Amino acid sequence: MYPNKEHNFCCNAGGGLAALAQWTAHKAKGNTIKVDQILRTGAKIVLTPCHNCHRGIGDIIKYWKLDAKAKYFDEYITKAMIIPDELIDIENKE
Repeated sequence: MYPNKEHNFCCNAGGGLAALAQWTAHKAKGNTIKVDQILRTGAKIVLTPCHNCHRGIGDIIKYWKLDAKAKYFDEYITKAMIIPDELIDIENKE
């Protein structure tokens, strides 16, 4: 997204605001700058680093009916990992 890094725009869900269900539509409606950022990318998947961002971006996508999905960043990291056989079932080994 542009702008990005320290100049990126907030998802409006940080600091626990994601948990305030009564504010969901208000937050999503007021965050048109993030909607524009997502639309400009053309992305169908928006990777999010934390639960709050996932909820905030998910609310924006749902409210504005964007053709995209919010996914956790770690979902893709774990799919890309190669885990050695000896560590796959470490809890059940004696």
